[in-house]
Amino acid sequence: MRSTALFLVLAASIATPALSAEAPKLPRGDDVFRLGMPRSEAKLALMGAGMKILKQEGEFILCEGRDPHVEYEQYNFYALAHAEGVLWQVTFGFRADTDPAEFGRVDSELRQLLGAPTDTLDAKGGDAFNPVPERRLRWVDNRTLVTLAGRWPKEPQPGDRMIVEWVDLKYRRAIGGAANRPRAN
Repeated sequence: MRSTALFLVLAASIATPALSAEAPKLPRGDDVFRLGMPRSEAKLALMGAGMKILKQEGEFILCEGRDPHVEYEQYNFYALAHAEGVLWQVTFGFRADTDPAEFGRVDSELRQLLGAPTDTLDAKGGDAFNPVPERRLRWVDNRTLVTLAGRWPKEPQPGDRMIVEWVDLKYRRAIGGAANRPRAN
């Protein structure tokens, strides 16, 4: 019995530093938003930053971009059963004429803020699997996902714009779980 207790104390003392040495956490937003903030707080922050609100409904607020290269910023809220909705996703949609040089500028800014990306996709285009040049960088930890993505086809379509997206993974999992539940008839 005494050796078992000694073993457990020793194991706990070894495991505690290993658990505390987890990967650094990503920031949850910028100087205007923070993922997980209540809708009313987010709206006040957007107005306080002087942002022009273009449209707002229960689940989102759409604003003009703060950066001249950003056409819009969309703030999406997860509806809670007995409380105000919380910010779970922010998308920065860049202007359709944004080029790869702008991608490089934003990439550099995000690397300064977030460090090296967790994973990347860099397709040159021109083959059957990736006909269009495209780049995607992702930063992820156990709570937050940040994505920078862009496509540059010869004839751009509306969906080909460059984006930066911040996602709260807890609410994304909740939304995914709700969408996959069978419906009662």
